[in-house]
Amino acid sequence: MITKREAQRFEEAIVLTSKEGGRQGIVQLPGVADALAVIAAERHLPNPAWAICTSATRTYASSALRIAGIPVPDVFVAAEDVKKGKPFRTQLEEAKPDFIVKDLSKYAFSE
Repeated sequence: MITKREAQRFEEAIVLTSKEGGRQGIVQLPGVADALAVIAAERHLPNPAWAICTSATRTYASSALRIAGIPVPDVFVAAEDVKKGKPFRTQLEEAKPDFIVKDLSKYAFSE
């Protein structure tokens, strides 16, 4: 069984070595800047217009977002926030019941 400490060490290594060997590293994908220009200001509670729900841990996802220049919204659901991960679709409801998602399907992006 992998311990939390081992998982954190592994994730930190991914982030720190992402540019080794001539690789591009963690980057913002094309189109993200344009999308963020429209929605970035609406990331705050009590009425956020968008959220991040990821199967990644908070440590890894936060680091990757920072490197890519993507702001973290107030509603940020990571692996450790849920009891059941993919393929179950209850992550937001389970982790952040005060956040109501009206129609996330219009705005869903996947990693």
